[in-house]
Amino acid sequence: MCSSDLARHRRPDATRRIRARALALAPVAGVLLLQAVLSIRLLHVSGASGDESLYIYSGHQLIHELWHGGGSPYYETYFSGAPVIYPVLAAMLDHVGGLPLVRLVSGGFMLAATGLLFATARRLFGYWPAVTAIGLFASLGITQGLGAYATFDAMALMLMAFAAYCAVRAPDGSRWLLFIPAVLLTANATKYACVLFDPVVIMLAALALRS
Repeated sequence: MCSSDLARHRRPDATRRIRARALALAPVAGVLLLQAVLSIRLLHVSGASGDESLYIYSGHQLIHELWHGGGSPYYETYFSGAPVIYPVLAAMLDHVGGLPLVRLVSGGFMLAATGLLFATARRLFGYWPAVTAIGLFASLGITQGLGAYATFDAMALMLMAFAAYCAVRAPDGSRWLLFIPAVLLTANATKYACVLFDPVVIMLAALALRS
């Protein structure tokens, strides 16, 4: 068989693989699209809440302090996360696109968390349990709400989901294992309460390495 015949035989196989992957991703894309729509519909409900205003304002104040000096109200003594992480990011986004952009980025964090949940659950339990998991997760009111809320919760949740994904990928190489403490540290600094879930991620990594 000549090379041109071999190439013609390979093309249908490649096309079938691409179609199979597209069909496999269709339910996931549908869930993500639905989650995005459900969160976006909440964006216009109200103006900035007290927490949203505080985080964004504190970020602007910290940036101003960095460039121009001056004191700050010591946000680190009463914030639930490190003020130099999410508030500064929120302030930069607010400078570019205002409150809507800050909330949209929260929606992006929640979509990333859903995608990471799918990847983690698929590796542990298979394709359809993973699709079911993200379907249930996207249907929760708190998931939709955090995707339209300019606070550190969405970012912290996404980081914890990434740490869990790194944990189940630990057997694939040392780089995944090295990512875990770095991502957990960032998540814990973003929202201090995330430290409660660190043992779960560590246990996932230990079980993955033993299997």
